[in-house]
Parts: sequence; structure tokens; C-alpha cells
Amino acid sequence: MAFSAITHPPKNASQRAIDHYIGSQAFIAAARIGHLGVEEIEEDEHGQRIPTGRILFTNPKNNPHPKMPTLAYRLEERTVASGITAPVVVWQETVDITADQAIAAAAPSKDRQSGATVFLQDILANGPVPVEIIAERAAARGFSWITVKRAKAKLGVVSYKVGFGEGWMWALPQHAPEGVEGATGEF
Repeated sequence: MAFSAITHPPKNASQRAIDHYIGSQAFIAAARIGHLGVEEIEEDEHGQRIPTGRILFTNPKNNPHPKMPTLAYRLEERTVASGITAPVVVWQETVDITADQAIAAAAPSKDRQSGATVFLQDILANGPVPVEIIAERAAARGFSWITVKRAKAKLGVVSYKVGFGEGWMWALPQHAPEGVEGATGEF
């Protein structure tokens, strides 16, 4: 007889894959085999972390025999009958990564603030930029708005309103128009 259980990962798990089973360690300790699905993350040429669209099927615990290799898969939709679509697992290749390494790669970077600071310096290097464009590009790079605002404060970025109904602009202090000192308004 075999039982299979599916759980959600805890909110504050460590970077050890074995800690990503909800509840007490007793639950995974009682199991003979444990699998863990981890979103595959890669860095682009700018150092930004982006999902590949694949999930890594890892094996952090396996008492009966040596751990299985990590397998990559994608979830796709297929039409099964009469226009009904269903999700399908499409298995891909073996990936040379352990469960712990996959968890570490998928974990949010602890250095997001410095990344947001560099992003803000780059986008404002040539002069003032509308806040809407900064927000759009920051979101595309995975920075939360609060992280961007912390980087703004760290750099001393100046915010000011342009004309009636034209919106807010951000600028590095050296690019701010005359008479504008420090940050104003909510943005």
C-alpha cells in the first residue's frame, strides 16, 4: 500500500529543501520519499532573475534508494475532447542541480535593494523620467514599489510635478530643475 500527500511550503522556510514541507519535521521524517517542485529561475544578461517557465521536480528525501536526479517539466494546456482543455505535464531533461541548490536559486535575492539602487541610477542617468515609466520598468525587472522608493530615498532622488495633469517626474539631484529641492508629494 502506498500513500501520497501534497502540502504547501511554509512561509518562512530555510534554504534547505527538507524544511519546505509544511508542519513539523515529523511529517517528512515519517515519509520514505519526498519530492519538491521548485520554479526554475535564471539570471539574464543584466543580472535580473527571471523564471524560465519550467518547474524542477527534485528529490530532497529518499530512504529506500539513492536520490533521483532532478527532472525539469513544463505545464501546458492540451485539447482533450470536444474543445475541453486540460493541463498536461511535459517532461523535459534531467537537470544537474540538487533540491537545496534549486531552492537557493529560486529564493529572492537578499541584495534586492542594491539592485533597485543601480536600476534607479541607470534609468535616471540622462535626466528626469516620468514616474509611470519608472514604475513600469521596475515591475518588469521584479522590483516592488516599496523597494524602488527605498532606493529613491537612498539616492536622494527628487520628485516634482510637471504642469497641470502631466504627472510626476523623478530626477537625480543634479538633474532636478532649478527651484526644486528634495522630494515633494507622495511620489
